[in-house]
Amino acid sequence: MSRKLIICLDGTGNEVEQNESNILRLYKCLQHNDNQLVYYEPGVGTLSTRPFADSLFAKTRLVAGLAFGWGLHANVLHAYSFLCENYREGDRLYFFGYSRGAYTARVLAGFINDFGLVAPHELHLIGPVFKAWRKLRQDGPNEQFAPLRISEQFFHLRRVSIRFLGLWDTVSSMIRIRLQKDTFIEFGTHSSVDENPSVKAVRHVLSIDETRCFFRQQMWQEGQEYHGTRFRSKKHPEPQDVKQVWFPGTHTDVAGSVPEAEAGLAKQTMQWMRQELDDLGVDSLEFRPLYYDRYVLGKKDKVTERMNLDVSKPSAKAPLHSQMKLRKVWPILELFPRLVRRSNWPGQKGFLGYYLPLAQFRHIPDGADIHSSAFERRADPSLSYNPRNLQGFNPPKEDLENPV
Repeated sequence: MSRKLIICLDGTGNEVEQNESNILRLYKCLQHNDNQLVYYEPGVGTLSTRPFADSLFAKTRLVAGLAFGWGLHANVLHAYSFLCENYREGDRLYFFGYSRGAYTARVLAGFINDFGLVAPHELHLIGPVFKAWRKLRQDGPNEQFAPLRISEQFFHLRRVSIRFLGLWDTVSSMIRIRLQKDTFIEFGTHSSVDENPSVKAVRHVLSIDETRCFFRQQMWQEGQEYHGTRFRSKKHPEPQDVKQVWFPGTHTDVAGSVPEAEAGLAKQTMQWMRQELDDLGVDSLEFRPLYYDRYVLGKKDKVTERMNLDVSKPSAKAPLHSQMKLRKVWPILELFPRLVRRSNWPGQKGFLGYYLPLAQFRHIPDGADIHSSAFERRADPSLSYNPRNLQGFNPPKEDLENPV
């Protein structure tokens, strides 16, 4: 009987002891049994021991995780090892991630697409292979894969597909220090993180209200074909099943660690992701109904009443949490010039190839899928909600005929 192997990769700085992110909620709400194995990895830049959490080293590590993705590659290899040790032929793989954890999930999927899963007894040899792979560029020539193809001869590789990639607001913004022809600093993107024929379905939650320049969204490339592996051998491949949906809220709101009583925006994206999983039919995941009803839907029960827990419900009108207002460092970083070509606004103006981000809203492309909750929030005059990037978008006709 085939099983389901589930990887949950949290965002930068998120860990079990803090306010729960959607990744941690998902991990707790999923059934853990012999047919559904679930793995959780704390966020990039976190420490696993709390006594040092407020130390200078911990804060430096967190900043390194934000700027350079410090710890990302270790997180990828931890999850990769779990898969290699547990995978059996026919098992289905599900990867979930938030923020840089979403990017980590895409890196993991990319490495599996480009190389595969090794046998458990070969894991001690994977370090040099992964090091060689991570130097590859997404837009590089095919010749760059030659060393990887040579390495394949020495491993018992298993070619596997990824059934589902569930992402909450992917960001990377990692700086690589390299000797380049035109610059010594490069903003890195790994191979196969935007295009991957081994992934069957992608669901991506995107934040409408995030304005920090270090948290620009990294979209999934739509219009791809699903082949099951990197070998494009199918004569009539099926289209990759992709939905990228914009929700109200900042990067933190749509899935991050905010106080439980104010987590309504994150709860509604969690509810949407659950529905998308349920729609998979036989490939859907098993949830713990009591936990899901209590900690996602916010239903009262004997436990919440006895412990006097204030559990929030999914809500389009929950408070926004702008890190620009909560932490002084973020407004300062908006004053540093950035390359015009890194702006996601068409026609971005600049000077000598640079511009000041100044807390610029994200660009939402024409034809984007906007969740109905954004229009519900905008329709409430008491919230004064009408972000610049949402202007010009209107709810679909069916939403107007059937208002919430």
